[in-house]
Amino acid sequence: MTHSLRILHTSDWHLGHTLRGQSRAYEHRRFLAWLLERLEEERVDALLVAGDVFHTSNPSAEALRMFYDFLGDVRRKLPALDVVVIGGNHDSASRLDAPESLFASQGVRVIGGLAHRDDPARALVPLHREGELAGWVAAVPFLRRTDLDAAVEREAGHAAAVRAAYGRVVSLADARRSAQHPIVAMGHLTMMDAQLSADSERDTTRGGQESLPCDLFGDAIAYAALGHLHLAQAVAPHVRYSGSPIPMSMSEESYEHQVLVADFEGANLEDVRALRIPRTVPMIRLHTKAPLSLDQTLASLRALDVMERPLAERPFLEVAVRLDRPEPNLRAKILEALGDKQARLIKITSHRSESLGQCLGDRVVERELSDLEPLDVFQMLHEQKHGAPPAEPLLQTFRELQSELHAS
Repeated sequence: MTHSLRILHTSDWHLGHTLRGQSRAYEHRRFLAWLLERLEEERVDALLVAGDVFHTSNPSAEALRMFYDFLGDVRRKLPALDVVVIGGNHDSASRLDAPESLFASQGVRVIGGLAHRDDPARALVPLHREGELAGWVAAVPFLRRTDLDAAVEREAGHAAAVRAAYGRVVSLADARRSAQHPIVAMGHLTMMDAQLSADSERDTTRGGQESLPCDLFGDAIAYAALGHLHLAQAVAPHVRYSGSPIPMSMSEESYEHQVLVADFEGANLEDVRALRIPRTVPMIRLHTKAPLSLDQTLASLRALDVMERPLAERPFLEVAVRLDRPEPNLRAKILEALGDKQARLIKITSHRSESLGQCLGDRVVERELSDLEPLDVFQMLHEQKHGAPPAEPLLQTFRELQSELHAS
């Protein structure tokens, strides 16, 4: 199949992520090595990384080294490859932007945040094929409220303000391109009707009111390369989430993690293919759909067949159990049944039986702090202290403080 431009779209690497204290560095290194091979094999013209490069706004030295080593490997092996990276809500915009001059000298464009609303050219990136101009990217990072036109948002709403931010960049691209050059939009946001992950993603917008419509980017774009959601999905044929390369929680065990290869012929999108990412560390979810009694669960653990592996490759294990009575030593019993089997116990979820539930209330016992977002904790503490959930203006102030923290 002939094409005039080929891009590889990925996102949500979350370098530095841990799962209940367990490092994911081995999985990330394997993914980045695999990605480099695919970039060579597929003869890609541009790599687009749609946000959440890091898991925290203050990534560890190890996470930073993985990112920089990968970019160095890309430049050595694929000197003509265009690389475009945008910041996500987990990234610090200023930290991503700090080495901008160094990145630019290596042919890497990183747009951590929109520091200057009046300079749309900063987010406009040319793409090349065999040294010739072949397309344009409207590389718009995660938009914090301070990045938006407050007057537009106040008068016409959040979606209109985001549309205006994209419109400034896309209009500039449309003015500069020839009729044969596609415009690709990048974004890190939540689209209407998109599917969120159960544990690792939560809609922290006002009841979903800030989810955005698919026509947000305008008619000029040929493809939208999105990040933010961990499940790979298409919300329109040309508007797609690549998803995360590894599961961010045990609930994502069934996801088919992938990167997307998009081909363009002239200004039009010709084809999109998914390249499945190999799972390097297994996840085992024991009886999570239909919890068994404690005795049955312990028997299943004793019978669990786990092959011998190095520590970094040992499977993550989640155990669900149905309890007929309180079990203060539940974790110890599960660990004893597990014995020396080479699995890493990540999570125990206890479900109360009907009889125990009548005495103690809820059926599901466990909800650990590591499962919660800061907004969840704030809402719970407010309700404990004041006997009522926080009002919307207070929630909005909290969200703005979070945005400022991530932007710093």
